[in-house]
Amino acid sequence: MSAKRCASYYNATIKQESDYPEFEGDIRVDVAIIGGGFTGVATAVELSEKGYKVALLEANKIAWGATGRNGGQVTGSLSGDAAMTKQLRRHLGQDAENYVWNLRWRGHDIIKNRVAKYGIDCDLKFGHIQTAYRPVHMQELQQMFDEANRRGMGEFMTLVSAQEMPGYLGSPLYHGGLVNRRNMHLHSVNLCLGEARSAQSLGTQLFEHSQVVDILPGELATVVTPKGTVKANSVLIAGNAYHKLGRPKLRGMLFPASLGNCATAKLPEELANNSIRRI
Repeated sequence: MSAKRCASYYNATIKQESDYPEFEGDIRVDVAIIGGGFTGVATAVELSEKGYKVALLEANKIAWGATGRNGGQVTGSLSGDAAMTKQLRRHLGQDAENYVWNLRWRGHDIIKNRVAKYGIDCDLKFGHIQTAYRPVHMQELQQMFDEANRRGMGEFMTLVSAQEMPGYLGSPLYHGGLVNRRNMHLHSVNLCLGEARSAQSLGTQLFEHSQVVDILPGELATVVTPKGTVKANSVLIAGNAYHKLGRPKLRGMLFPASLGNCATAKLPEELANNSIRRI
């Protein structure tokens, strides 16, 4: 049985709730996608734009899992970038550094362009500040600032000194910061729901409350649900940690990662404007 959305700021401020049917019957598609979070829905948009016949199966609701429970920041941070660069250098040589750098920002452009193209109302805003909690942290921010300037991204960056910080944040805790106006913040649930509507308009068949219980290999893969099957040339498992599919092939390829977010009660306008003064 599918679960309801969790109690969160994002779920409490959904602009247009999803209402896709439960899957029943037997269909044939090019690609079957399991999971209706960012990975699954964004892939559905990309494939449908390219003319593929796509079916997406979500066990609960679109954006039910981690997609609807994150902070909504879109930043150029890339976990494991040093290890990634080292591995890619074996294949790309000196181009590995450029590849990883561009990878940091490619998603920004995809999201920005998709929001504009499909008119997705997800409170997209630009501007992000990374602060130095200790004076030594300014060394790393200086390196990031220098790298951005070297790569032609200086127009988006401002290095803020300790003396200038009161003009940005109403807090005495920080010893400086790096403002990045290419980074973004958005309403993650509304973005994913908007992308789902976009995918549907392009021909993707979307189903909610449709748990996949098995994937049978063959000339065509068969995705099995309690009330039907989807035959597909390819299957994308985009279910995060909420499924037990693909074992033992996926054993050792997944690792747990946890994070959290919270929201305050609505702040008085004067207090809100004093907390974050400008970005």
